[in-house]
Amino acid sequence: MNGGKTRAPIGAIVILACIAAVAVFAPWLAPENPEEIVLTRRLAPPFWMEGGSIAHALGTDSLGRDILSRLIFGSRVSLIVGLVAVAAGAGVGIALGLVTGYYGGVLDNVIMRIGDVQLAFPFILLAIALMAVLGEGLGNVILVLSIRSWVPYARMVRGQVLALKEQEFVQAVRAIGAKDWRITVKHILPNVAAPVIVLASFSVARTIIAEASLSFLGLGVGVSAATWGAMISQGKDYLTDAWWISGFPGLAIMITVLSINLIGDWLRDSLDPSLKY
Repeated sequence: MNGGKTRAPIGAIVILACIAAVAVFAPWLAPENPEEIVLTRRLAPPFWMEGGSIAHALGTDSLGRDILSRLIFGSRVSLIVGLVAVAAGAGVGIALGLVTGYYGGVLDNVIMRIGDVQLAFPFILLAIALMAVLGEGLGNVILVLSIRSWVPYARMVRGQVLALKEQEFVQAVRAIGAKDWRITVKHILPNVAAPVIVLASFSVARTIIAEASLSFLGLGVGVSAATWGAMISQGKDYLTDAWWISGFPGLAIMITVLSINLIGDWLRDSLDPSLKY
């Protein structure tokens, strides 16, 4: 048990804040248009390597597009998909978890069995099938990843509600005539907020990796779009001669996901009462 106060991962928070700022101000920070093709400068190395130029600090890809600019705009896609998909999935999962845990019965059995079936089915196959039907696009990627993420929230919230609804404070509120929606929203939901926040923090990291995986397979926002996964895919044939095409977006994914996971670990340790004593 940890009796002391958990220290916040300041470095991870600063890095993630910087990435978020880069995403917000991408049009002003990017030195060039990330989609501009200039074949005469294709496969230019980073500035510190022989033949490199400070004009293209991280080099260019096989079509002469600036890697730094594409990295900056790629952060937008990763964070938008990660945050929006998790928010949508969490919203649906929390609502279903509250309803099924509080009322139980047939609805509980049906929704939980649907969740079991989805968890048993390999997500990547489901995502490929859905993206093949829906087509490329940011909205479709968010929709597919939202479908993926609701089940853990529903199962966790349901378990918490099953325990909390028999507690004395809930019984007391019910005894004075409070309606079910008020009991669940005002009294039960705040007590499940801490584990939901922790789960959401880790889910953002997983969703960013999932989006990169779909983009790598050509099923993401778009083949030519500036996304980290697509950049890795575009550079996979040049790893020996132009490692920077795939190397820098891979590094960006690693740093972003690691920062989010470190923050998630801190939130878990800070919000879990059993770890404070």
